[in-house]
Amino acid sequence: VALAIRKGRVHRPLEAALARLDLLSLVSDPLARTGFLNSVTHGLNVSGRYAEAYEFARREIADVQAHRVNFVLPHAVLQKLTAEVGLRRFREARVDIRSIQPTRDTHVAMNLAMACAKLHIGNRRPDLALAKVERDWPNPASPAIEGELLAVRALILASLGSTKESQALSERVLDVTGVQEAVSLARWACAINALRTTRRDELAREAFESVMELDNVDSLVTAYRACPELLKALCEQGEAVRHRLREVLAAAHDSDLAHVYSLRDT
Repeated sequence: VALAIRKGRVHRPLEAALARLDLLSLVSDPLARTGFLNSVTHGLNVSGRYAEAYEFARREIADVQAHRVNFVLPHAVLQKLTAEVGLRRFREARVDIRSIQPTRDTHVAMNLAMACAKLHIGNRRPDLALAKVERDWPNPASPAIEGELLAVRALILASLGSTKESQALSERVLDVTGVQEAVSLARWACAINALRTTRRDELAREAFESVMELDNVDSLVTAYRACPELLKALCEQGEAVRHRLREVLAAAHDSDLAHVYSLRDT
Protein backbone atom coordinates (compact mmCIF):
# COMPACT_ATOMS: atom_id res chain seq x y z
CA VAL A 1 0.00 0.00 0.00
CA ALA A 2 2.76 2.44 0.94
CA LEU A 3 4.55 1.93 -2.38
CA ALA A 4 1.29 2.33 -4.32
CA ILE A 5 0.62 5.64 -2.54
CA ARG A 6 3.95 6.92 -3.82
CA LYS A 7 3.58 5.58 -7.35
CA GLY A 8 -0.20 5.69 -7.79
CA ARG A 9 -2.92 3.09 -8.44
CA VAL A 10 -3.52 2.35 -4.78
CA HIS A 11 -6.93 0.71 -5.22
CA ARG A 12 -5.85 -2.90 -5.82
CA PRO A 13 -3.24 -3.21 -3.03
CA LEU A 14 -5.55 -1.33 -0.68
CA GLU A 15 -8.40 -3.74 -1.32
CA ALA A 16 -6.01 -6.67 -0.87
CA ALA A 17 -4.96 -5.26 2.51
CA LEU A 18 -8.56 -4.70 3.59
CA ALA A 19 -9.46 -8.28 2.62
CA ARG A 20 -6.84 -9.59 5.06
CA LEU A 21 -7.76 -7.53 8.11
CA ASP A 22 -8.79 -10.67 10.00
CA LEU A 23 -5.12 -11.64 10.16
CA LEU A 24 -4.29 -8.52 12.17
CA SER A 25 -5.57 -10.13 15.35
CA LEU A 26 -2.82 -12.73 15.00
CA VAL A 27 -0.05 -10.09 15.03
CA SER A 28 1.39 -9.67 18.53
CA ASP A 29 3.74 -6.77 17.79
CA PRO A 30 1.90 -3.43 18.26
CA LEU A 31 4.40 -1.65 16.01
CA ALA A 32 3.60 -4.01 13.15
CA ARG A 33 -0.14 -3.64 13.72
CA THR A 34 -0.13 0.13 13.96
CA GLY A 35 2.23 0.42 10.99
CA PHE A 36 -0.16 -1.63 8.90
CA LEU A 37 -3.17 0.39 10.06
CA ASN A 38 -1.36 3.65 9.31
CA SER A 39 -0.57 2.57 5.75
CA VAL A 40 -4.15 1.48 5.14
CA THR A 41 -5.52 4.70 6.62
CA HIS A 42 -3.16 6.77 4.50
CA GLY A 43 -4.25 4.90 1.38
CA LEU A 44 -7.92 5.45 2.20
CA ASN A 45 -7.32 9.17 2.72
CA VAL A 46 -5.44 9.52 -0.57
CA SER A 47 -8.31 7.71 -2.31
CA GLY A 48 -10.86 10.11 -0.85
CA ARG A 49 -12.43 7.37 1.27
CA TYR A 50 -12.44 9.60 4.31
CA ALA A 51 -15.18 7.94 6.36
CA GLU A 52 -13.34 4.61 6.26
CA ALA A 53 -10.03 6.32 6.95
CA TYR A 54 -11.51 8.02 10.01
CA GLU A 55 -12.56 4.71 11.54
CA PHE A 56 -9.20 3.06 10.83
CA ALA A 57 -7.36 6.04 12.34
CA ARG A 58 -9.43 5.73 15.51
CA ARG A 59 -8.59 2.02 15.64
CA GLU A 60 -4.88 2.78 15.27
CA ILE A 61 -4.99 5.44 17.98
CA ALA A 62 -6.70 3.03 20.38
CA ASP A 63 -4.00 0.41 19.72
CA VAL A 64 -1.23 2.99 20.19
CA GLN A 65 -2.66 4.18 23.50
CA ALA A 66 -3.36 0.68 24.79
CA HIS A 67 0.23 -0.43 24.22
CA ARG A 68 1.90 2.92 24.92
CA VAL A 69 3.86 3.18 21.69
CA ASN A 70 3.58 6.92 22.10
CA PHE A 71 6.00 7.97 19.36
CA VAL A 72 3.51 6.54 16.84
CA LEU A 73 0.64 8.67 18.15
CA PRO A 74 1.27 11.89 16.16
CA HIS A 75 1.35 9.90 12.91
CA ALA A 76 -1.98 8.25 13.74
CA VAL A 77 -3.55 11.57 14.76
CA LEU A 78 -2.36 13.12 11.48
CA GLN A 79 -4.26 10.48 9.53
CA LYS A 80 -7.38 11.06 11.63
CA LEU A 81 -6.97 14.81 11.12
CA THR A 82 -6.67 14.32 7.35
CA ALA A 83 -9.87 12.29 7.32
CA GLU A 84 -11.67 14.94 9.39
CA VAL A 85 -10.64 17.68 6.99
CA GLY A 86 -11.81 15.50 4.10
CA LEU A 87 -15.18 15.06 5.83
CA ARG A 88 -15.43 18.78 6.69
CA ARG A 89 -15.30 17.98 10.40
CA PHE A 90 -13.27 21.11 10.95
CA ARG A 91 -14.06 21.60 14.64
CA GLU A 92 -12.88 18.07 15.45
CA ALA A 93 -9.84 18.61 13.24
CA ARG A 94 -8.84 21.68 15.25
CA VAL A 95 -8.97 19.65 18.46
CA ASP A 96 -6.59 17.11 16.93
CA ILE A 97 -4.28 19.88 15.70
CA ARG A 98 -3.99 21.22 19.24
CA SER A 99 -3.30 17.70 20.55
CA ILE A 100 -0.11 17.33 18.50
CA GLN A 101 2.73 18.67 20.58
CA PRO A 102 5.46 20.89 19.04
CA THR A 103 8.14 18.58 17.73
CA ARG A 104 11.53 18.48 16.08
CA ASP A 105 10.28 15.63 13.89
CA THR A 106 10.11 17.40 10.54
CA HIS A 107 8.00 14.59 9.05
CA VAL A 108 5.26 15.30 11.60
CA ALA A 109 5.71 19.08 11.48
CA MET A 110 5.55 19.33 7.68
CA ASN A 111 2.55 17.02 7.42
CA LEU A 112 0.81 19.01 10.15
CA ALA A 113 1.46 22.24 8.23
CA MET A 114 -0.12 20.74 5.10
CA ALA A 115 -3.12 19.42 7.03
CA CYS A 116 -3.68 22.86 8.56
CA ALA A 117 -3.43 24.43 5.12
CA LYS A 118 -6.06 22.04 3.76
CA LEU A 119 -8.34 22.87 6.67
CA HIS A 120 -8.07 26.59 5.85
CA ILE A 121 -8.64 25.82 2.17
CA GLY A 122 -11.85 24.05 3.14
CA ASN A 123 -12.89 27.12 5.13
CA ARG A 124 -12.14 29.33 2.10
CA ARG A 125 -9.30 31.14 3.82
CA PRO A 126 -6.45 30.83 1.31
CA ASP A 127 -4.54 33.57 3.14
CA LEU A 128 -4.35 31.47 6.30
CA ALA A 129 -3.62 28.35 4.24
CA LEU A 130 -0.69 30.02 2.51
CA ALA A 131 0.75 31.15 5.83
CA LYS A 132 1.09 27.49 6.87
CA VAL A 133 3.16 26.44 3.84
CA GLU A 134 4.81 29.60 2.53
CA ARG A 135 8.28 29.00 3.98
CA ASP A 136 10.90 26.56 2.75
CA TRP A 137 12.06 24.07 5.37
CA PRO A 138 15.86 24.02 5.86
CA ASN A 139 15.98 20.27 6.45
CA PRO A 140 12.89 18.68 4.89
CA ALA A 141 12.01 15.18 6.06
CA SER A 142 12.19 13.78 2.51
CA PRO A 143 11.97 14.92 -1.12
CA ALA A 144 8.43 13.49 -1.22
CA ILE A 145 7.18 15.63 1.67
CA GLU A 146 9.08 18.67 0.42
CA GLY A 147 7.51 18.25 -3.01
CA GLU A 148 4.03 17.84 -1.55
CA LEU A 149 4.36 20.97 0.57
CA LEU A 150 5.57 22.96 -2.45
CA ALA A 151 2.64 21.61 -4.46
CA VAL A 152 0.14 22.68 -1.79
CA ARG A 153 1.71 26.15 -1.89
CA ALA A 154 1.53 26.22 -5.70
CA LEU A 155 -2.14 25.25 -5.56
CA ILE A 156 -2.98 28.00 -3.09
CA LEU A 157 -1.07 30.58 -5.11
CA ALA A 158 -2.95 29.48 -8.22
CA SER A 159 -6.26 29.99 -6.42
CA LEU A 160 -5.10 33.49 -5.43
CA GLY A 161 -4.22 34.37 -9.02
CA SER A 162 -0.44 34.36 -8.55
CA THR A 163 0.01 32.46 -11.79
CA LYS A 164 3.70 32.96 -12.48
CA GLU A 165 4.79 32.07 -8.97
CA SER A 166 2.47 29.06 -8.93
CA GLN A 167 3.75 27.78 -12.27
CA ALA A 168 7.36 28.13 -11.16
CA LEU A 169 6.63 26.18 -7.99
CA SER A 170 4.79 23.48 -9.94
CA GLU A 171 7.86 22.99 -12.12
CA ARG A 172 10.04 22.89 -9.01
CA VAL A 173 7.84 20.10 -7.60
CA LEU A 174 8.58 17.92 -10.61
CA ASP A 175 12.31 18.52 -10.08
CA VAL A 176 12.08 17.53 -6.41
CA THR A 177 9.95 14.35 -6.53
CA GLY A 178 7.91 12.00 -8.66
CA VAL A 179 5.66 10.91 -5.78
CA GLN A 180 2.07 11.14 -6.94
CA GLU A 181 0.66 13.03 -3.95
CA ALA A 182 2.87 15.96 -4.92
CA VAL A 183 2.63 15.55 -8.69
CA SER A 184 -1.18 15.39 -8.65
CA LEU A 185 -1.44 18.62 -6.66
CA ALA A 186 1.00 20.30 -9.05
CA ARG A 187 -1.16 19.19 -11.99
CA TRP A 188 -4.19 20.80 -10.38
CA ALA A 189 -2.25 24.01 -9.79
CA CYS A 190 -1.43 24.11 -13.50
CA ALA A 191 -5.09 23.42 -14.37
CA ILE A 192 -6.25 26.30 -12.16
CA ASN A 193 -3.65 28.60 -13.70
CA ALA A 194 -5.05 27.73 -17.13
CA LEU A 195 -8.73 28.39 -16.34
CA ARG A 196 -8.71 31.68 -18.26
CA THR A 197 -6.60 30.45 -21.16
CA THR A 198 -7.17 28.38 -24.28
CA ARG A 199 -5.71 25.35 -22.46
CA ARG A 200 -8.49 25.38 -19.82
CA ASP A 201 -10.31 22.25 -20.97
CA GLU A 202 -7.17 20.35 -21.91
CA LEU A 203 -5.38 20.75 -18.58
CA ALA A 204 -8.52 20.21 -16.51
CA ARG A 205 -9.22 16.98 -18.42
CA GLU A 206 -5.62 15.76 -18.12
CA ALA A 207 -5.48 16.45 -14.38
CA PHE A 208 -8.80 14.70 -13.79
CA GLU A 209 -7.91 11.65 -15.86
CA SER A 210 -4.56 11.38 -14.10
CA VAL A 211 -5.93 11.48 -10.56
CA MET A 212 -8.70 9.02 -11.41
CA GLU A 213 -6.20 6.61 -12.93
CA LEU A 214 -3.82 6.97 -9.98
CA ASP A 215 -6.55 6.94 -7.30
CA ASN A 216 -5.46 10.29 -5.86
CA VAL A 217 -8.91 11.71 -5.17
CA ASP A 218 -7.74 13.76 -2.17
CA SER A 219 -5.81 16.06 -4.50
CA LEU A 220 -9.01 16.71 -6.46
CA VAL A 221 -10.92 17.55 -3.28
CA THR A 222 -8.19 19.96 -2.20
CA ALA A 223 -8.10 21.54 -5.67
CA TYR A 224 -11.83 22.23 -6.09
CA ARG A 225 -12.11 23.50 -2.52
CA ALA A 226 -9.28 25.93 -3.28
CA CYS A 227 -10.84 26.96 -6.58
CA PRO A 228 -14.51 25.96 -6.98
CA GLU A 229 -14.48 27.37 -10.51
CA LEU A 230 -12.52 24.26 -11.41
CA LEU A 231 -15.72 22.25 -11.00
CA LYS A 232 -17.38 24.22 -13.79
CA ALA A 233 -14.58 23.31 -16.19
CA LEU A 234 -14.75 19.66 -15.13
CA CYS A 235 -18.55 19.49 -15.42
CA GLU A 236 -18.23 20.47 -19.06
CA GLN A 237 -16.15 17.34 -19.72
CA GLY A 238 -19.24 15.13 -20.01
CA GLU A 239 -21.63 13.00 -18.00
CA ALA A 240 -19.04 10.36 -17.06
CA VAL A 241 -16.95 13.02 -15.34
CA ARG A 242 -20.02 14.55 -13.72
CA HIS A 243 -21.01 11.14 -12.35
CA ARG A 244 -17.61 10.65 -10.74
CA LEU A 245 -17.67 14.18 -9.35
CA ARG A 246 -21.03 13.48 -7.70
CA GLU A 247 -19.47 10.52 -5.90
CA VAL A 248 -16.41 12.50 -4.83
CA LEU A 249 -18.35 15.51 -3.51
CA ALA A 250 -20.78 13.25 -1.65
CA ALA A 251 -17.92 11.36 0.05
CA ALA A 252 -16.28 14.69 1.01
CA HIS A 253 -19.58 16.13 2.34
CA ASP A 254 -19.30 19.11 -0.01
CA SER A 255 -23.04 19.51 -0.34
CA ASP A 256 -22.92 23.29 -0.87
CA LEU A 257 -20.64 22.97 -3.89
CA ALA A 258 -22.67 20.01 -5.15
CA HIS A 259 -25.76 22.23 -5.06
CA VAL A 260 -24.06 25.13 -6.86
CA TYR A 261 -22.79 22.94 -9.69
CA SER A 262 -25.81 20.60 -9.84
CA LEU A 263 -23.77 17.64 -8.64
CA ARG A 264 -26.01 16.26 -5.95
CA ASP A 265 -25.76 12.47 -5.70
CA THR A 266 -29.12 11.05 -6.74
